[in-house]
Amino acid sequence: MNSAVAIPALSWRRHTAKDRRLCASLGLILAGTLGNLFDRVVFGRVRDFLYYHHWFEWPVFNVADCFLVCGAGLLLLQAFTSSADDKHKVPEPATAAVAD
Repeated sequence: MNSAVAIPALSWRRHTAKDRRLCASLGLILAGTLGNLFDRVVFGRVRDFLYYHHWFEWPVFNVADCFLVCGAGLLLLQAFTSSADDKHKVPEPATAAVAD
């Protein structure tokens, strides 16, 4: 539930809005959180319904869980692949054009 509040608040930051990978990962995490929250509120529990057992036994999960895992994976990928210059880069202030 905390991420359902924190992610929209974090999305308003200018740096976050400019980073597409960060927005995508936070969006997936938010979608998974809200999907599981919906199941809890409406049904009293999270419904898991995807079950694969062809070659090996895989844990049962739902679409919201897929969104959470993919979002967390993208967030980790973004954290490990962004350069140090990107992390400490200060955005340049917008300059107004002066009419001559």
